[in-house]
Amino acid sequence: MPSPSPEEQAERRRKRLYLLFALFGGGSSWVSTTLAFMEVPIYQRHFKGLSLSNRLALGYNLGTLPAALWVLALWCGWRPTKRSSSIYVLLAVQLMAVTCLLIAVPGSPLFSVSFLAFAQFLGGACGYCSQFVCVPYLVSVFENELVGAFLTGDAASSVIAALIALIQEPASKPPRFGLAAYVSVAGLPIVLCSIMAFVHIERTQAGRLPEESSRRLIEGDEAPSTIKPYYLEPLTWKLGLVVFWSQFADWGVGDSVYPYACANANDNKVESCEMWSNELSLAAQLVGCAVASRIALNADRLTATLWVPVAIYTGWFALLLVTSWRYEDAPRLDERGVLVDLFVLRGLGPYARAVVPRLIQPCYDRRHHEALPVFFGVLAVLGNVSGSLVATGLIGARQFGST
Repeated sequence: MPSPSPEEQAERRRKRLYLLFALFGGGSSWVSTTLAFMEVPIYQRHFKGLSLSNRLALGYNLGTLPAALWVLALWCGWRPTKRSSSIYVLLAVQLMAVTCLLIAVPGSPLFSVSFLAFAQFLGGACGYCSQFVCVPYLVSVFENELVGAFLTGDAASSVIAALIALIQEPASKPPRFGLAAYVSVAGLPIVLCSIMAFVHIERTQAGRLPEESSRRLIEGDEAPSTIKPYYLEPLTWKLGLVVFWSQFADWGVGDSVYPYACANANDNKVESCEMWSNELSLAAQLVGCAVASRIALNADRLTATLWVPVAIYTGWFALLLVTSWRYEDAPRLDERGVLVDLFVLRGLGPYARAVVPRLIQPCYDRRHHEALPVFFGVLAVLGNVSGSLVATGLIGARQFGST
């Protein structure tokens, strides 16, 4: 049997690395928050009103506090002695969040909106801190495609959780199996695999850029004094606006208002619409991240690969917002229309967000490779929090609702 060619060997290596970093990404970010949102139809039957999704969103957005402390420490000049230790702590907190969901079941004294919000706080802390702990590490040290693999792994873990929820049928009365069984199957294995993948990455140094390559990705012969600060580059603010807007509209506002669009579509099938909204949203997120991780990017030609998708995304967000409005003369979508709206929104938003970190290595000097993910991460957090606050204010003012 002939030995594989160098091209075949390189392709096999690329696939192995992609899978390894996808496994690492699977449990390093938003998996526990996804688990909770998958079970909203079950939770909803035990709590009054349609505000549960909003309270869960507020819970994970409180996870910005540890992220803010981390960024403040970086701004003050502190740097972790060993970045891998910070990632291990993050993974441990993720395991705690999943454990909280495991014990927060009907009949337990811990089964309450406040405790679920606390679990979301832990999960949100992981999701937000991942942007400041994991992504800068990947951008500055590892091959460019692996950043996309990490983000795709995060999306893939959500899809796995969604597929298991499909089998469970949380909107059914009763579902095929309960909350504890669901979290045990859809949450714990993903987090444990993520921990093992990261241990392997650290032990084998898999996917690291050669030392010389990581030092001189685009520098050429430029002297340090001729390299502009990243905040003086027009591209930085364009990409920053994409990050802020994608997070504001998709996760900040969208997570809170989509139940109202479902109620306006069919008030008798709100739970079913919520379930399918979550399922299709996560599938769309995986598609968006996977495409973003593989698409060829050129900073001078971003119209088709970034600006047009963002424009379409904005239009679909406006449609979701209008169809969630409580007034009788507001336009309405049927249930299928709501699901299509969310699929497009949740595909293009994560796509645009995942394109941005892939543009850092080829478009900026290596001196900015750690700072830029933090900068974009701050904008993402601001987008999430401000979107959630805006949605909370509008819900409190009874601007959304079913008619």
